[in-house]
Amino acid sequence: MERETSLVDARAIMGANIIGPEELLGFTDKTCFKNIDELKARIPVIPFEREILIKNAETFILILGIPFCKDGTPLSLIKMRSFFGIDPNVSEPCFYNQDWYLNEAFVNTCKIDFKWYLVKKALIKESRGQNPELILNNLNDFPTALLTAYTFFCWYFHTLGELLWQYDYIWCSDVDHNSDRVYTGRYIDKEGTNKNGFSIHRHLKLSEKYGAIEFR
Repeated sequence: MERETSLVDARAIMGANIIGPEELLGFTDKTCFKNIDELKARIPVIPFEREILIKNAETFILILGIPFCKDGTPLSLIKMRSFFGIDPNVSEPCFYNQDWYLNEAFVNTCKIDFKWYLVKKALIKESRGQNPELILNNLNDFPTALLTAYTFFCWYFHTLGELLWQYDYIWCSDVDHNSDRVYTGRYIDKEGTNKNGFSIHRHLKLSEKYGAIEFR
């Protein structure tokens, strides 16, 4: 079991790369996340030891998860989408305009806990273009889609506009009803074809129904 680190020490180590109680209070009015003061709960301990934080202070974000909306209901991707919207011409940051996932279980369920997370700010270089199932051989798991969206929007307001993973996609632990893996991210389309927005996509899982035909 990892040794805990105090919030004071973690703040000194992580510098600007921490989003804790004080930071969350600074932009609660811009989000649908419940005001942490209203949770009336003890702030969770930081489960990561000092050495881990020191090693990852520049490349990771230490962030406190808030699993509730302002109305007290569980946070979900659907509720975030409803709050932030899907039209960058109206307001940003927002979600990319998609509807394929509206009835999927993973977007209607709270998949974030009231605890501290360490989230990497950039893709693992060696993972680019690799099969997600092979990547998992070297990782414990992928983050949930909700955690990636929560971190993205919190980081945007914390940094006054910086975009995490703005051109990249992040593999997630969630799957749709066909067991196709979900990936998120890519706020800006480099080609300029698509409008801005935090994207939620699915990667078709190879199965026996896929194959080739001969032709002449």
